[in-house]
Amino acid sequence: MRTWLIGILLCGTGGLASAEDLAQGKQLYAQHCVVCHGIKGKGNGPSGKGLNPKPTDFTTVVPNDEQWFKATKLGSKAVGKSAGMEAYEGKLTDAQIHDVLAYVKTLKVAP
Repeated sequence: MRTWLIGILLCGTGGLASAEDLAQGKQLYAQHCVVCHGIKGKGNGPSGKGLNPKPTDFTTVVPNDEQWFKATKLGSKAVGKSAGMEAYEGKLTDAQIHDVLAYVKTLKVAP
């Protein structure tokens, strides 16, 4: 069902997300994002349960690429949101952040 998504997902760099980009994004998501956003991206990870506001549920919302990239790199406060999400600048490269975004887009539940 989701295999068609691989061909249409756009990376933040303007190109199509490759299978390698998605695999890298999935691995990085598991390493850095699951604790708050949960395995399936529902915003229900073990650390996310105690946060207010709750982490984004990626199964219902696909973030704006530019805003999401900035929030990930500089922290959510950089885009006018709560300070709940830390900055990943220095932890992830720009390319890695784009890979995570490409993977996160696969978590959206089709209507």
